[in-house]
Amino acid sequence: MLNLENRTTSLNQITLKSLDPKRIIATAVKLKRNLYDTPFEPQIFIDSLFHCSQEILKKEGRGAGDVVPIHQLYIDYVWSLQNKTFFQNMDKGKFKGYSLEQFAIDLWRFFQSDVSATTEGYRIRLNSGRGKSFWLIDQDGEKRQITHVLFAKT
Repeated sequence: MLNLENRTTSLNQITLKSLDPKRIIATAVKLKRNLYDTPFEPQIFIDSLFHCSQEILKKEGRGAGDVVPIHQLYIDYVWSLQNKTFFQNMDKGKFKGYSLEQFAIDLWRFFQSDVSATTEGYRIRLNSGRGKSFWLIDQDGEKRQITHVLFAKT
């Protein structure tokens, strides 16, 4: 988004103090590289999300077929990405960041892949509802406010 009055450009929560097309394009290309050009393994991704959802349900004493809040799944997934060395001293430099934008893109990449379920045979279902939500592209290719995730046996 261009703001001519302030002479700034906003791209995905990044604000450039410039209207220079070269800087805007360079920033957009860098942002695209960071989000889309990372290696992605859909089977590992969905199995990790499934494992995180099962851990959440176990901690809360709920059944395996219950829904999990999407924000809780995202937080637990980010924690699952951390190396053991990070947990030993919680050094900020060792924290492996994983943005919400990357999470949304990885979900979309999963839905576009040939993988449709976890190795245990569970399919992910993104559900809309009331409560804390994220804007995501769901399994039907629609952009929706997602509040819960369900893993159902196929």
